[in-house]
Amino acid sequence: MDTHEERIEGRQALAESCADLIPSLQREWRLLTATLDGRVFGQKTVIDRLRQVGIQDRRARFRFIVHPEIRPRRSTHSLIALSRRLPSRMAFRQLPETMRAEKRDLLLLDTRAALSRADPEARQAKLVHDRARIREWVREFDELWEHCQPAVEFRGLVL
Repeated sequence: MDTHEERIEGRQALAESCADLIPSLQREWRLLTATLDGRVFGQKTVIDRLRQVGIQDRRARFRFIVHPEIRPRRSTHSLIALSRRLPSRMAFRQLPETMRAEKRDLLLLDTRAALSRADPEARQAKLVHDRARIREWVREFDELWEHCQPAVEFRGLVL
């Protein structure tokens, strides 16, 4: 394994790594996800830290690209509820069905760190610190973002 990578085993460890990285966020959180796994991204610690950054830092932005087959569910309701409380900071877009992106979870925190899970159902992930690779992922994410439509069903979810 590359020296710029650290292996993460288990969903709980992935959620903890995600939560640990949030306070160091300087500008933007980007998440490309095939499942919007509530066992990771809906964890209380993750939500609490996102809320804290979103309230304290007016520059912070959180962008989510979700695959078309994802529908809001109770398991992810904490993240969606938070987006309704911070609508100027959090945005969900849906990947068009005509576009094929890898079915993976890719979380980008600025251009300093990334969490990559090749298979969204896998229990293993990688924490990546290779800035060149992360910058490339950021460019790919931003290009995808431009082709996506707002995921209105995430904003209108009645909890």
